[in-house]
Order: sequence, then C-alpha cells, then structure tokens
Amino acid sequence: MAAIDHRTGPTLTGKINNIVNANLSGVILYDQNSSVQYSQALAISLLFTL
Repeated sequence: MAAIDHRTGPTLTGKINNIVNANLSGVILYDQNSSVQYSQALAISLLFTL
C-alpha cells in the first residue's frame, strides 16, 4: 500500500455496571488501488476502588 487515502479509528466505550467497563475499537484503512483493510479489538476491564 503506497499511500493511504482514508483512515478512521472509531471507539465505542460502555459501562456495564459499577465494576465492569467494555471498550470496542477498530481501525479502517481505505486505498483506491486496493481494498478496504480493517482491524478490531474488544477490551473488558474491571474497576476496583479502595
């Protein structure tokens, strides 16, 4: 891929309850000479306060 025409990185974050959070993120690359490429990640975190 010589030059990337468009790149976007959306992120969606949500609080499930007082302890658990979820984060869904991705990267989308578009080049006119080739197809669309994408990657995604899901993260679940625990919040512990003292």
